[in-house]
Amino acid sequence: MIGIIAKNNLMRQALCNILQEFDPVVYVSGETPADLIVLYQSPDFVDGFFKTPIPCPVLLLGLAHDEADFCLPIPCRLNVLKQTITKALEASQNTTIFENPIFIFNGKNRRVYNKQTENEIYLTEKENALVSYLAKKMGTPCTKEELLAHVWNYNPDVETHTVESHIYALKQKIGLDANFFIQSNNNGYFLVTED
Repeated sequence: MIGIIAKNNLMRQALCNILQEFDPVVYVSGETPADLIVLYQSPDFVDGFFKTPIPCPVLLLGLAHDEADFCLPIPCRLNVLKQTITKALEASQNTTIFENPIFIFNGKNRRVYNKQTENEIYLTEKENALVSYLAKKMGTPCTKEELLAHVWNYNPDVETHTVESHIYALKQKIGLDANFFIQSNNNGYFLVTED
């Protein structure tokens, strides 16, 4: 699904007409989760929009913004818009989202959001890769050797404390609620899926 957020109904309808060839169909309500958001709004609206975690790629039209995944100037060629939409939809397939009662992890923008404290934690590229891998396992423990092989591309037989060091640093960043996000047991490391 492609969500369209536009300055007015006329622009929203025009974008719907332009993008109607894309499957899944374009929608304009916020009730269904989107694979992509096409945003054409004022700078003030855009700044506020990016203050909350966005669970899919965002194509920003007419403006440039650091938080947007894709930006296009207005006017732009129709074929460029369609090519960018295609790229953005492909990118949405690689977005990792994990949510439990306290935390939201968005792999697209490398953030962990604490719903209770409203704090956002920015992850390094390697921390993001680690949490993304654990999120894909949906609470199933991953061994140190598995993480070394899939996240760091190390030989599983290598002697290193890389995994432990990264998880320790991640827990320090998250703070007091870290055990509600990531834990370990005898079988390995996992993201916490429930309270």
